[in-house]
Amino acid sequence: MTPRVNISIKQIFSVIMILTITIYLLLPILFPNLRDNKIFVHNKISLGLDLKGGVSILLKVDINQYYKDCIGNTADLISNYLKNENINFFSNYSDNTKVIVNNEDKNNIENNNHEKIYDILKRKLNHDEYEVSLSNNQVIVEFTNKFKENTIKHLVNQSIEIIRHRIDDSGTREIDIQRQGDDMILIQIPGVYSTDEIKNLIGKTAKMTFHLISNDITLKNYDKLPFGIRMLPVIDLLSEDDESSEEDIDSENNKNNKTHNKRNDIRLAQRLPVIIHPLMHGENLIDAQSIVGHMGEYNVKFRLNEEGTKTFANITNIYKNRNLAIVLDGIIISAPRITDTIITGVGVISGNLTAEMAKELALLLRSGALPTELKIIEERNIGPTLGQESIDAGCKAVIIGLIAVAIIMTLRYKYFGLLANIALIINLGMIIAIMSLFEATLTLPGISGIALTLGMAVDANVLIFERIREKSKFSQSIEEGYKDSFATIVDSNITTIGAAIVLYAFGTASIRGFAVTLIIGIISSMFTAVTLTKVILALFFRFYDKFYYKLHKNVKNIKYKKYKA
Repeated sequence: MTPRVNISIKQIFSVIMILTITIYLLLPILFPNLRDNKIFVHNKISLGLDLKGGVSILLKVDINQYYKDCIGNTADLISNYLKNENINFFSNYSDNTKVIVNNEDKNNIENNNHEKIYDILKRKLNHDEYEVSLSNNQVIVEFTNKFKENTIKHLVNQSIEIIRHRIDDSGTREIDIQRQGDDMILIQIPGVYSTDEIKNLIGKTAKMTFHLISNDITLKNYDKLPFGIRMLPVIDLLSEDDESSEEDIDSENNKNNKTHNKRNDIRLAQRLPVIIHPLMHGENLIDAQSIVGHMGEYNVKFRLNEEGTKTFANITNIYKNRNLAIVLDGIIISAPRITDTIITGVGVISGNLTAEMAKELALLLRSGALPTELKIIEERNIGPTLGQESIDAGCKAVIIGLIAVAIIMTLRYKYFGLLANIALIINLGMIIAIMSLFEATLTLPGISGIALTLGMAVDANVLIFERIREKSKFSQSIEEGYKDSFATIVDSNITTIGAAIVLYAFGTASIRGFAVTLIIGIISSMFTAVTLTKVILALFFRFYDKFYYKLHKNVKNIKYKKYKA
């Protein structure tokens, strides 16, 4: 007389389908030679920094430098507002977040315009960004706390995205970038053991601006620069016997008519005098590629969006026959002469660039400019030997735990224990298969998550088997044992999944690796403990009566109702 175990065709089909997919995903992992076969997917489980080795870099966003740039723009904005009102004034910065505006003539009380200045700025400036106050005959303009909080969040998030684009474009994969604290960014790259290339990519702000070269500076007066003029270094000084200096900007329609201007005395001590106020920023750039010119030189070709195209056309039309400095992070990378109006939105950055310099410059321009400077706080290298030791130790722990659990379950629950062990092995295979399907990264805490999941999976089987024992004493079926334990299993697992989601959302890379394997393991364990074991029991009780009679002898004083399976 076999007990009743209700299963549907859908449950049998789902078990067969999931097991088939699991085996399909596991075969290339267990047998690497099969990866060359086109019928198998080429997914793999990536190893984290602690298992594979690599580099870890902690960066700090330079908030003060960003505030310094912003406060300069604020001073220009204030200047425009007050000049339009014909008010004479002077201003200075007390720090990077505050502008102090004073009346130009402190001794002339009749000409004191502080209250008027206060009213104008209070009315004109954005209240969400600026707080305007009047104190001791001084008008103080400073950033609001709300603006500071939003700025820090924006700078960190934007920096993370730009860093990710730069490193991805360089061909590096399996990168993990996350926020640390309020103003720090942690970068972890498994399999990379030299930080030089990575630091070179993230260490450059890549802020590109276009400035006019001043024609008023000569050898006689370059040591006394007027307001608004600054001497900026040139990326590479041309050789003394080279009679041509800056190459021309030419439109795509006039490539073959390129001319050169002669060297003059504006190139002084490897620096050029530029007008500080930029005519255009690099935010409108949408693409940049390294190219080889007609003479075999390496250049960078860039393309602007619609707005940038209009602005660039206007600039090249107004300032014909003037030198336009293309400045990257405060260094002039090219200073061509404008010979034609460029209406295509396409330009070429040329100069003494090597192939590597042109490639790197194009990559930096494509990925965009960092909003501010990033400072390296800490960098660590983890060797592959240490990573292999971690893998061996983690795998050893999982295997020992699996064997120990299997022995205990067999001794305690006999044939039910063997069934739980089968489900446990299938559960482990499903975890590995799912991780390979999503190309998840396995870390040392992730291995710990797998070990914990196996224990939790057995816990669900223990709960089911104990309920079966309880129901059996009252001549009730195995079906009711599964039914009564189902709600408890689901509630406990959903609670654990919720905690794992929180760990993933707010944890570090190691904690996130633990959370990922825990979530995957819990989902697969619910399937193996509740559905898989039930289907196996139903099939055994239906087709193998001898199994049932042996099982019956191991459980004393059990009376089953007679049902059809």
